[in-house]
Amino acid sequence: DQVNHLIETGAAYPCFCSDTRLGLLKREALRNRQVPRYDNKCRHLSLEDRQEKLNCYDSYCIRFKLTPNPEPFTDLVFGPVSYDVAQHEGDPVILKSDKYPTYHLANVVDDHFMEISHVLRGMEWQVSTTKHLLMYKAFGWTPPKYAHLPLLMNPDGTKLSKRQGDIRVESFRDGDIFPLALLNYVTHAGGGFHRDPSDEKLRIFSLEELIRQLSYSDCFTCLNEHLVNPPDGNTVRLPQFSLERINCNSCQLLPEKLPQFNKLELRRRLTVERDAVVLANQLRQLVASTFPDRLSCLQLDEDHVRSVLNWGQDRVHKLSDLVHGDLAFLWVMPSPHPIQAREAEVLEEIKQHLVGIPVSQFNKEHLIGWLREFAATSYLPFNKQMKLLRQVLSGLKEGPGVAEMMEILGKDNTVARLDRSISQKVEAEKIKS
Repeated sequence: DQVNHLIETGAAYPCFCSDTRLGLLKREALRNRQVPRYDNKCRHLSLEDRQEKLNCYDSYCIRFKLTPNPEPFTDLVFGPVSYDVAQHEGDPVILKSDKYPTYHLANVVDDHFMEISHVLRGMEWQVSTTKHLLMYKAFGWTPPKYAHLPLLMNPDGTKLSKRQGDIRVESFRDGDIFPLALLNYVTHAGGGFHRDPSDEKLRIFSLEELIRQLSYSDCFTCLNEHLVNPPDGNTVRLPQFSLERINCNSCQLLPEKLPQFNKLELRRRLTVERDAVVLANQLRQLVASTFPDRLSCLQLDEDHVRSVLNWGQDRVHKLSDLVHGDLAFLWVMPSPHPIQAREAEVLEEIKQHLVGIPVSQFNKEHLIGWLREFAATSYLPFNKQMKLLRQVLSGLKEGPGVAEMMEILGKDNTVARLDRSISQKVEAEKIKS
């Protein structure tokens, strides 16, 4: 019906040009180093010729007539735009020969009947907006407001493409990236949010905050002021989002920012009990799937898992970091480390003392203080003592502080690892004798 209306009012017409003719036009334009465009041949057919072709042709498309007068508009991001599309392009197809509409027609008709007030889309569509405004004018409809968003670019300046497998949502999900972290990563790159230039810290917005900020900007028209007065008389501070703040230039996605946002989201989730429970279950499943051959000896009780999460929130960027590499010791005992007889004696003394420490005092502050006192009276110097304990507890030569390891492993697990190392030395001595 909408297409028929355009034809009846003279704003559109059927085009009978074959693919062969269109191909020749394109080839000739390229040969002359010109931009290919339709020559509007069928626009100038007489009514008799048009009717004759309609009677003879089963397949034809419908084109929209471009008028030579530019239709200026104000882009909410880029400002005033004026583009005489008829000077650069031929009449566009709005209904293909298979009777399916092109984007030019579909977006205008759909947006009108869906009562769309604002259209936000990529800047590559800005040059087509004049076409769409001419269509609104031909229909006699009021057009929406337009805001064209800058393109997202790779760090090397190339255009971000859906052909890149690593930018698919699935790849981020598989990489343990939280949805809200990804959302903040993208919104941060494109701008639109007010940020204090002196504050270099990243902040993560919840989905509710983002929605609330966008909703506020629709409620009030004074988007460039800091304070507005709503009808009820209460002064409300403007939200941090505004279309005027969106970058006009293409935005580079900086890969190093995404892990930072993910870390912030991990930290935020741990402050919400419901989310913390979900994280604990996810981590428990992750540990079990990473060490399937050690399920019987994994420490997966709620207290330990929560303790690891709280400890790791300032050290890792995603959950999977807590089960790989140097942090595997959090869940599984390290491979046996050979020790000397006198080292076993030192470990026994340390173990005996740790057994007597109340759980409430089993923290790194208390532990490091006692370990220093003990080393002062032991034959083994403090630095060698720390090296020994780190090997026994984690199998690592470097890593978190020993007292910190003890705290995160917990009293029972720490004592068990010391006891295993001591017992292995005793068994070795028995075999020798």
